[in-house]
Amino acid sequence: MTYSVEQTCFFFPFGLTPAECASWVQAWSTLLAIVGSVALAGWQTRRWLQASQKQAAQDKIVAAQALLELGRSSRNLQIHLNEKLASPEAVAHAELTGMPTPMAELAALENALMHFPVTTLAPALLGPASMLASTLHQYRLRVDALLQRHRHLDLEAFDAHLESLNTLSFALQEALADLERNMGKLRAA
Repeated sequence: MTYSVEQTCFFFPFGLTPAECASWVQAWSTLLAIVGSVALAGWQTRRWLQASQKQAAQDKIVAAQALLELGRSSRNLQIHLNEKLASPEAVAHAELTGMPTPMAELAALENALMHFPVTTLAPALLGPASMLASTLHQYRLRVDALLQRHRHLDLEAFDAHLESLNTLSFALQEALADLERNMGKLRAA
């Protein structure tokens, strides 16, 4: 018998008929298609995970920037209020005018910080965020107490209230500085 390409498998020239060759080619093609689809699915999953991790990191930075802006606004308002409440006469004047805008803003900032979605923050920012919220809360309580009780305070007690406001202002500045340091680390990472 003489060898003829038309009568045997071109890919496997060891005596397979064209029908047998077609079966083997189909089997190997199916196997390669399955392996290729699994590899493609794995590659797509890795790309999706990388993209979602990158997006999550960006979301954490955006949330941290929002928290930082709230902290800066709180600090600026504290500076303003400390100036307005620097003496018994200034507090009496503030009581007469009612200080509606600064107190409403202080309450709004406190509410925003107390209800800030901390799950959107990087773990390194949780401590400064909590410190910021609790310090502003304590500050608002002290300002409210000073406005309500200033008539019944002697100069020594009034000075003690002012000292506590200054201490809370310093604590807020420290929490804000800590937040800014951790933000810098987060951006660098």
